Amino acid sequence: MKDFEDFIEGHRTKFEVSYDATLSGNNSSVRVCYYKLSITLSKNLYVNLRIKQRDRIEYILWNIGITRRWDVLTGNPYFDSKYYVQCSNKALFTSIFDNYVIELLEKFDRDYPPIRDKNGILIITDSCLHYIEGPYNEYYRLFDPHRGRVKELFEELIKITVQIEKNVPENLSESEKQEIILLKEQIEKHNKRKKQKRELLLRVYRGIMYVVCTLLILFSVLSHSA
Repeated sequence: MKDFEDFIEGHRTKFEVSYDATLSGNNSSVRVCYYKLSITLSKNLYVNLRIKQRDRIEYILWNIGITRRWDVLTGNPYFDSKYYVQCSNKALFTSIFDNYVIELLEKFDRDYPPIRDKNGILIITDSCLHYIEGPYNEYYRLFDPHRGRVKELFEELIKITVQIEKNVPENLSESEKQEIILLKEQIEKHNKRKKQKRELLLRVYRGIMYVVCTLLILFSVLSHSA
């Protein structure tokens, strides 16, 4: 599959394959690739938005209730458990991302058409939808040239994009735009503090899990040697 940029149903889209290196089991470097799709929104959302799927650790922390008080909630239990939302204007966010849009995002998360495997994440900002899938060993890309379902994936994301744009207010007043802009720095500082707290919790959790696993392994070794 080759990189390309195109207009699909009036939206600027981009597909690319990016490369990185990761460590294998024997500590050697392995070249891997990611598939990246993006769709540019034709309307700015003006909410300083970032929606991103939670990783496994964040999902566990959500389920035990540690991170819930920091997130903007939609009222959809499935969506709220799988994605975290940051924005500067909750009222405007909930009017744009209404129940129907959230249901579309839930449906996409449950049943999206992957390029290779269901190994993708979705990120939404004020100006763009990003989909990233991988990593995949480059060997399989070279010797198993899987064409994937890029077109079907774009079509599903376009449906969501169109509905989001339908919900964006046609005319924000200049004072409303200025208010949003002035809030941006304050929100960014607040989000930075929240991110630092989140990262600290994740580090603490990973540290605890490491200690627990180490103790379990040590206990198992001592039990077998006794």
